[in-house]
Amino acid sequence: MSCSQSLIAFRLLAVIVVTAQMLGCSNARTAASGNVPLSDFSGKPTVRINWPEMVLTIPPSNAAGVGSVSPTVKIEGDSIIIHAKYVLRSKPRKTTFNLAKLGMAKEKASSAKVFWMNPDRTKQALEVESNKVGDK
Repeated sequence: MSCSQSLIAFRLLAVIVVTAQMLGCSNARTAASGNVPLSDFSGKPTVRINWPEMVLTIPPSNAAGVGSVSPTVKIEGDSIIIHAKYVLRSKPRKTTFNLAKLGMAKEKASSAKVFWMNPDRTKQALEVESNKVGDK
């Protein structure tokens, strides 16, 4: 390998390492667990339930050099647990989930509690803006 090829290979490796650190590992807690901490946002996410849908609106992230936030939802009894991770592709700020398809009964939706899962596995309650369980 010539000197110029070695120099190009070294620069390419440096660019890859720096880019990976900026995009994927800017927050060590997030990188370790995969979850986005609630403290990364400029405000709390908002939740609106109107059976059978739940709309989650995520505020902008304060974390520098990260991608979009990709949320997923799990139903645990009458609780809705939100897990979120940073992804490199563009995601909408509003995400709609069908609670019926996720296994929540209509009766439980009216009193459902919504929690954000942090990287340290603690759950923080989110306020539900509207807890209507109407017919659709």
